[in-house]
Amino acid sequence: MEFFKRSWICLWIIVISNYLNAQEWETPVINGYGEVIFFEQTASQLNKELDYKLIFDIKSNDTKDGVNKGLWVIARTLNLFRLSGIPNDKIQLVGSIHGDATFVSLNDIAYNNKFGIKNPNSNIINQLKKNGVELYICSQATASREINNKDLNSNITPALSGIAVLSNHLLQGFTLMPN
Repeated sequence: MEFFKRSWICLWIIVISNYLNAQEWETPVINGYGEVIFFEQTASQLNKELDYKLIFDIKSNDTKDGVNKGLWVIARTLNLFRLSGIPNDKIQLVGSIHGDATFVSLNDIAYNNKFGIKNPNSNIINQLKKNGVELYICSQATASREINNKDLNSNITPALSGIAVLSNHLLQGFTLMPN
């Protein structure tokens, strides 16, 4: 009986210890999107001395937590960099939007006209832009979908093509990030 009592006490100590040490999911930069938990005692931490020049190829219409998954991944990256203490001047993030993801670039009025609801991506797009992320939309993709520039979110810049955005940035030393 004493063995079971001690085992029960040990189990409760472990449970309470884990609860007290539990970390919360955070969104310190892009509020509500790209949740992260910072683990200080893990390998392969981000390096505060490096320049992070990253480009994201956003071509899928897959969603995560109600927004485009590619935009969500950029938010997670920015949130993780902030928790890791990476200075803002060491971070350059770019998104190249094209293909099936093209409609995320619509402003709320145009999106509502097409889909009958406000663009669920507007908030994350606006927060990303406010925090220095450059978002480009492929003009080849918008033209093929008969989207006028006046129908675009003002925080997304029309580019000649997704190919131009990706190749120009890759040749400037940006690293292509997977989604």
